[in-house]
Amino acid sequence: MVTTDRVLDALPANVAVLDADGKIVSVNDGWRRFGYVPPEVRGSGLGADRVIALPNGAVVERLTWLDPEAMAFSYTIIASPLPFDRYVATVKLSDQGDKTGIVWEGNFQADGVSEEDASTMANKIYTGAIKGFKKALEA
Repeated sequence: MVTTDRVLDALPANVAVLDADGKIVSVNDGWRRFGYVPPEVRGSGLGADRVIALPNGAVVERLTWLDPEAMAFSYTIIASPLPFDRYVATVKLSDQGDKTGIVWEGNFQADGVSEEDASTMANKIYTGAIKGFKKALEA
């Protein structure tokens, strides 16, 4: 059986599936690969905003905590068309010899979709972003 995700991922274009309210509910591999294109950064250090353009609006993430020695940071989404409310995430990197480990944890309330759908979408975003970072570093 072919799943919707596999069909979407087979398409060469960047595809985002929107719900009736225009919120993104799913994206394909082409769109996830697009995620590593450098976003606009406003400001620097704590309080800096990163603006990521999406077809139906922009995600604005604000850096809220940074510990360079621990290779960790946290951010919150302050504006977004995505189905997340009160979104806060922490990213921690670890030296694992010839590679780098990453733990990316997000906490949020689903907004307009089920908790399961929102969690699935967040996990796909994290996975796509990590794959994009890896591809960019290997280039």
